[in-house]
Amino acid sequence: MALLEIVDIDKAVEGQIILNKINLSVNEGEFFSLLGSSGCGKTTLLRLIAGLDKPSSGEIRLDNKRIDNLPPQHRPTKMVFQKYALFPHMTAIDNVAFGLRLRKLPEAQVREKSMNALDMFGLKNFAGRKPETLSGGQQQRVAVARALVNEPRVLLLDEPLSALDQKMREHMQTELRALQKRLGLTFIYVTHDQEEAMILSDRIGVMNSGRLEQVATPRDLYDDPKTFFVASFVGQMTKLSGQLDGAQGEYFRVALPNGEKIQARKKSELKAGGAIAFVRPEKILVLPSSSPAPADQNVLSGQISQIHFRGDQTELEIDCGLKQKVSAYMMSSDDNFKNGQNVKICFCPTETWLFDEGAT
Repeated sequence: MALLEIVDIDKAVEGQIILNKINLSVNEGEFFSLLGSSGCGKTTLLRLIAGLDKPSSGEIRLDNKRIDNLPPQHRPTKMVFQKYALFPHMTAIDNVAFGLRLRKLPEAQVREKSMNALDMFGLKNFAGRKPETLSGGQQQRVAVARALVNEPRVLLLDEPLSALDQKMREHMQTELRALQKRLGLTFIYVTHDQEEAMILSDRIGVMNSGRLEQVATPRDLYDDPKTFFVASFVGQMTKLSGQLDGAQGEYFRVALPNGEKIQARKKSELKAGGAIAFVRPEKILVLPSSSPAPADQNVLSGQISQIHFRGDQTELEIDCGLKQKVSAYMMSSDDNFKNGQNVKICFCPTETWLFDEGAT
């Protein structure tokens, strides 16, 4: 059931369009992420929901009631900022208690609620510490505790883990997801990190230049991108540029610059001329050139130019005489290839997506 609805939201600053006709529904109890590169508008959208900025047009509804005309303090949302925004002169417990004191709650109740919130994050013994004496991970937990103690309907998080090192980031991702599930709260999370969005989210909205390109589950985004941008942005892709060379059923033939042809499924309207096919590197099978290729596969000939060991995976870069080298992933335990070796690459037409070259 939709808890939060964003309807035809536009935002422009000095004539520059920041957000363009954003329509989005976020369900109650959902962990929803806004994913995109810097400057795409995701933080602006979060600030509009929080009431820290105003839309140029459109509506924001919670429980089917408009909230875009309410000041921030009267909205049932709380925001956790990228830099945490803790008061440096206050202790951890006083930071957490700040919003409760603004509401004029009895001091005994304020202390009890604040201590319980710190205890939820394992910070009870750090209640009297100031932010400068806490680690980055501890400061982040104080910031989340400060937001949650006010019992918001929606928690807004603006890249809250970006300042942490990789190990602490992974730990806090686990903590945040477990906390969200335990509390059943609605989280809206902004990130530019694809892996983070995939790990944390029930659904993801991919943003590009102020527009929502696609909203879907992590698996659907990865397995079924709807636009050229999403296919390019989410996960790794091998791109094969060529010219349309007719159709066969639901598949289109593409003539590549090296003289070989492949088949791919159409993902956007195609015009006569240039097209770009996408295939995931892990979907590519690499065989010695003397080995027979599986039936009903796209098959290209090439030569291994680089081998990159990545722990449990090995990446092969293969020169097929195209504009770009083809990347293929395989389990490191199966890697018996060498630089300079002639190979065949095989991939299924059903897992090869075709976009019009003009979609770039």
